Amino acid sequence: MKKIYRILNLSFSFCLLSTAGQAAATTMSPSSVACSPTPDCVSLGYVSTKAECEYRGIKCPFADKWYCTSDKFSCGNFDINGNVIAYVSTEAELLAAVNSGRAGIVMVTGDIVFTKNVGVELKKGQSIVGFNCIDSRSVASAPKLTFAFDSDVKAIGIDLADRSKLSDLIVDYTTVKRTNKNDFHAVRNNKGNSVELNNLRITVNSDVYQDVEVASDYTAGIKNFGGVKLFSKIYIAAPSKVSSKVFGISGEADNSSTLIQDKNSTLTITTSGAAGSGISRGRNDLSGNVIITSIGEQYGNGLVGCSNVISGRVRVNIGYYNAYGAMYGDTMVTSTGEFVVNRKVSGGGSFYGSVSKPLTMKYDTGAKIAINSSESPAVNGVWQATGNGSMQVTSGEIHAINNWVGFKRLGDF
Repeated sequence: MKKIYRILNLSFSFCLLSTAGQAAATTMSPSSVACSPTPDCVSLGYVSTKAECEYRGIKCPFADKWYCTSDKFSCGNFDINGNVIAYVSTEAELLAAVNSGRAGIVMVTGDIVFTKNVGVELKKGQSIVGFNCIDSRSVASAPKLTFAFDSDVKAIGIDLADRSKLSDLIVDYTTVKRTNKNDFHAVRNNKGNSVELNNLRITVNSDVYQDVEVASDYTAGIKNFGGVKLFSKIYIAAPSKVSSKVFGISGEADNSSTLIQDKNSTLTITTSGAAGSGISRGRNDLSGNVIITSIGEQYGNGLVGCSNVISGRVRVNIGYYNAYGAMYGDTMVTSTGEFVVNRKVSGGGSFYGSVSKPLTMKYDTGAKIAINSSESPAVNGVWQATGNGSMQVTSGEIHAINNWVGFKRLGDF
């Protein structure tokens, strides 16, 4: 069996090879072979001995060192703490690890297609992480978890609990018999606190819901009944025009749930069906980059009935009528924030509120609001607040905040 010995002095122009019972030295010119150092265990992250690995470990091929699955590791800027309790590549393995009740990380090493009407219900302190987190591949090459439901009772792809984490996964979710607004979601935080989501790509497919004006019986990529933090890149898409009433993220109706976006995170939400909206309900701290695109038939809004603080940049692209950048609730744009509404069609406004459900827009000095409206070109442009202010919208749709009094125009959209 051949053994390769690491060359410590890279100025050498020869490589040493040894075989069992025989050794040879071969002199070569530098141009005939490229000698590079053999990796060592430390450079590969192997820092422990076998005895120090609490559960499982992987032996370093170059020395008597081990990679311990109980060590802390990172997915980009997202730190993962805790023991890896299992490496899984099948539905049975994943469910067995979760149903053990042990806190820790379930590491998914390959795509898994779940049996119809089967989801995953995490216990307190349990997390699911795609193996590409370790080898630094992008979320596009992450393991895919596929869920399909025709149940009219409950259809949850992944249920989260206290301190749950999801990272580096593709979630493909389908439901076709929705009967309420609580139990038919791709990912649901079921009143858990300190939940963290990182590098996810979620696709939602649903049935046609005829009465799109009714607020109940919707489906969300992420349903949040507790506290969630977003990191890195989060993609949520409802690509089918048949999939009506799909929201990207939805919180509690009384806005008691919290969503906090890391300043380096990008949240991208795209809906193609009727009444497909971006973010609905909940208290949302949007500190990073948010891109919401609604191209379905009517009622596809950006921010709906929620309480928002925008200190990053939120852009809403609207492609059909009766749709708005912000509708109901309250939105605060801070001095570092920017709220962009890009309306490509007529039949609606940039903002909407009513007497029974008002919209309150607040802004700090320096806040930017950009409007591109095909209906009211006079209000278009990038506007910056020259002082703190607010406006309550109660009379339907509008395009300009306070008719841009207290703002200066920085330029075209």
